[in-house]
Amino acid sequence: MACFVACRTGAGLCSDAALVPAVLKSRALAARAWLASMSVPGQIRLATGAIIDASGSANGVAVAQCLAQLLMLAAPQLDEAAFAEMRELVDELAHDSSEFQVEIITAR
Repeated sequence: MACFVACRTGAGLCSDAALVPAVLKSRALAARAWLASMSVPGQIRLATGAIIDASGSANGVAVAQCLAQLLMLAAPQLDEAAFAEMRELVDELAHDSSEFQVEIITAR
């Protein structure tokens, strides 16, 4: 569930569905409150929180970096479809960034 929420908040930065900064901040605040109420393993909680924070500041590259970290942490619990969707979102958010090259496993 944490991966879903993280992806949902990050997807608000994608070019085809870009949200205005005020909406991004509002969604990040709501997601942060949700995360605080959930029992999530520590590393997953930290990675999800970092995604939420980066999405609230509209930093797509930072969201991609944090999503890649979450993807690596959560990979053992994800099915193939969920893994592929998260991987596609990382690629889309990182796009042509020279700040970040996606270097995560492509197949499991």
